[in-house]
Amino acid sequence: MAGAAPTAKPAPFLRPLDRLDRGVLLAESSLSVVIVVFMLFAAVSESAFRVIQNWPGVARIGLCAALWLLLVGLKLSGAPTEPAPAEALVKRLLGKDLPAAPPSRRPCCSSSRWRSRWARSPSG
Repeated sequence: MAGAAPTAKPAPFLRPLDRLDRGVLLAESSLSVVIVVFMLFAAVSESAFRVIQNWPGVARIGLCAALWLLLVGLKLSGAPTEPAPAEALVKRLLGKDLPAAPPSRRPCCSSSRWRSRWARSPSG
């Protein structure tokens, strides 16, 4: 019968070589995936830099300002009792919390004028 699976089991002393061969094949395939991803990242970033290089100075400054404002918006948006979206993103990506900010000398809205304004009821 041509093409039929062999019925004989491989020799037991070939089992370590088989595992080594599988490990080498796995390493080769994972390395090739890493290389392809790196090459795609390099190509996209180089083409983006070449496009941005031909922009006028005002547009490049505007792009930097837009990215900076995006980061500030991520830091300041959200409820005060919950962590900011930027902190949640860092926690999800890195798996750990950001270091705590040092306590300030003057807490925000510590004057009695601000406290009384915010403590008022909505009806009065």
